[in-house]
Parts: sequence; structure tokens; C-alpha cells
Amino acid sequence: MNYANTTRQQIEAELERWRATLATNEARVIEKRMEFETVISISLAEIQKAKSQIGGLEAELARREAADAIEPTVSDHALLRYMERLYGIDIEACKKAILTDNVEKAIRAGASAVKSSIKVFMKTENYRHAVCSY
Repeated sequence: MNYANTTRQQIEAELERWRATLATNEARVIEKRMEFETVISISLAEIQKAKSQIGGLEAELARREAADAIEPTVSDHALLRYMERLYGIDIEACKKAILTDNVEKAIRAGASAVKSSIKVFMKTENYRHAVCSY
């Protein structure tokens, strides 16, 4: 702007008006910034809370899905002990009936199978265990 035809007082008055406008607008910006920062801060806290809740719920669902996927089973060992205790089956006597002197000799000789009243197979792991098959 050209101030050649303007008096000093007019320039000073114009300067004061612009300074007042500047101060007013800076104050508005500061006020709005504080309002926005408060809103943003509250929103960020709510976002964090939502993420935390979602994470907890997803973890619980995953835990329940994993639990639902488990198929309850009974191990052979548990079944054997159950039969031994409930029905009075003498497991040691059963072992002796399977591992006769002939079966033991065959295992030591390296046999892969022995025929008797039941078919008895030797496991190949060092030929030390007998497994029954009917």
C-alpha cells in the first residue's frame, strides 16, 4: 500500500487497528487450539481404551476358540490304569502272559514277529518291546 498521501496519525491509527486485529486473531487461534487439543486428547484416550478393549476381547475369543478346538481324549495309559483299578485286571500278569520265555528268546534273537495264540509283534526300536495285535 502507498502511504505517501497519509498523515503520520493516520498511519499510527492504521497500525493500531492491524495490531488489534492481529492480537484478536492470535487469541482466537490460541483458544481454538486449546479446545482442539482437549478434544483430541479425549478422543485419543477413547481410541486407546477402545483398542485395549478390542485386544482383550480378541484374546478371550482366541482362548475360547483354542479351548473349543481341543478334543478330549483318554490316553492308553489312563485306560489301562482305569481297567486295572476298576475291573481288577492284573497288568503285570498280562505282561507276563505276553512276554513268555519263547517271545523273550525271539526278541533277543532279533525276530520281527512271533506267532502264538495271539500275534505278537516286536517294535523295531532295539527289539525290546512287545506289542500285541489280535
